[in-house]
Amino acid sequence: MTSIRLEHSIESGKSHFFSEIERILLFLRTAEETGRGVFLIDELFRGTNTPERIAAAKAVLEEMARHAQVLATTHDVELQAHLEQQFSIYHFTENPDLPEVFDYKLRAGISNARNAIALLERIGFSESIIREARRLLDENKAGL
Repeated sequence: MTSIRLEHSIESGKSHFFSEIERILLFLRTAEETGRGVFLIDELFRGTNTPERIAAAKAVLEEMARHAQVLATTHDVELQAHLEQQFSIYHFTENPDLPEVFDYKLRAGISNARNAIALLERIGFSESIIREARRLLDENKAGL
């Protein structure tokens, strides 16, 4: 079962997040009832705030993994750190010399690379946006 590219639906009255949590609950119930399965999940709970996303994703992924095979993607380094004891962690590494930026080779472990602001700069975002983003990032690091 997969949870990839779930859509927000005005017609159904369900937000992206609500559609996703319904799907994930189905995954959990299926895994618990059958004791097997393979679940592919892309950016779990991306439709909510960061602290709750990380906490809920950790709890859900650990529970699901007790019963089934789970493959999940995340950009949340904090979540990766919480899961590295129970899950095998892999990442892609960017190479600014490549036209595509990524070589798409899986590497073991948590990625400590930060590339979002560099990629904004590479494709032409203004210098003022890049400067402000880097300032805020530095300020956030200092506050940790």
